[in-house]
Amino acid sequence: MKKSFLIAALGAACLPATALHAAGGHHAVDDAALLAPGQCHVESWYARGGGERRLHVAPACRRGPVEWALALERGFGDGDTLGLQAKGLFTAEAAPLALGWSLGVERGHDGPREEALRLNLPATLALGERLAAHLNLGRRWQRHGRGAWTAGAALEAELGGGFSAVAERWREGRGQHARQVGLRWTTPGDGLDLDLGRAHGHGDDGWRGWTLGATWRFGG
Repeated sequence: MKKSFLIAALGAACLPATALHAAGGHHAVDDAALLAPGQCHVESWYARGGGERRLHVAPACRRGPVEWALALERGFGDGDTLGLQAKGLFTAEAAPLALGWSLGVERGHDGPREEALRLNLPATLALGERLAAHLNLGRRWQRHGRGAWTAGAALEAELGGGFSAVAERWREGRGQHARQVGLRWTTPGDGLDLDLGRAHGHGDDGWRGWTLGATWRFGG
């Protein structure tokens, strides 16, 4: 699973904000893993929920020890977001416990007032050949406004036949909690992933959302 970006409190389904991250595709909790050297991919997803609709496209490539990603997000009703992220690892890529870092900047449709800097520290623990746990801890700084701590946890299971499942829960600042379950199918040849996710927000509105996504890998 390769994750590339954070687009603020939207995470994986449809929180009423935007950021740049995810465990491959639309997932909100990142993993401590990178693309293969020289490999690229394009992640895309469409999310609907909480009264919002969003279309997200994020090309990414690995150059040396760093994975670079650009995220473009179209909000139908509340504007667009542009983000840039760099991601790397502190540990060896094959380590049973992998520790990583990602640093990203994002700019919303309102210009400088919506600029933000985000730091995330993902960890991935292999619990067996078919099960892994992902943990995130991070911080988001607003150019104008208050910053927020971010955190998340996820379990990822390989189901066989090219299918895998993820259950995750994340926090994006005070009072913004959400959970999601997702199913992924990786096509024969490992070049294309197709995703389906269902999310539920915790709070006064208790929003619900769903996401359809696709990731195309090439090169490397």
